[in-house]
Amino acid sequence: VDGIKTGHTASAGYCYAVSAKRNHMRLNAIILGADSQKQRFQAGRSLLNYGFRFYNTYPLYTAQQSLHQQRLWYGADQQINLGVAQPIYLTIPRGQYKNLSAAIDVDSTITAPITKGTSYGTLRITLADKLLVEQPLVALADIPLGALWQRARDSLLQQLGSQ
Repeated sequence: VDGIKTGHTASAGYCYAVSAKRNHMRLNAIILGADSQKQRFQAGRSLLNYGFRFYNTYPLYTAQQSLHQQRLWYGADQQINLGVAQPIYLTIPRGQYKNLSAAIDVDSTITAPITKGTSYGTLRITLADKLLVEQPLVALADIPLGALWQRARDSLLQQLGSQ
């Protein structure tokens, strides 16, 4: 346990907020309206024990990890790497990791110049068809406009592809 706040008022009863961490998993418990100091601490302990026993936290993606490459038009590079700006950790019921599903939606046409951190798509993580996480997919690096010959090539390729 690494964080505690207690309190008591006549209208709210004995209250307790507690934070605890075990391995990579952090849980918070809030108890309101307990009848005694002992009861609030027992309820907090019970909630934390329940959470640590029946749930796991998984590190799914790290910040700046490339999750998708997409064709980049008119850029100094022909590919753009997309990922999430912040790490994604997910706390789910034990035994449900295999039921997680991730889907990526990316803009169909991405053109340079690219500014690191700009969103070009979305990452969605679901469990049993319930959306748990939705995060923007962002450019992981700046990419300037390509040289004149690169831009001319891409223009020609796009024209040929649209016919």
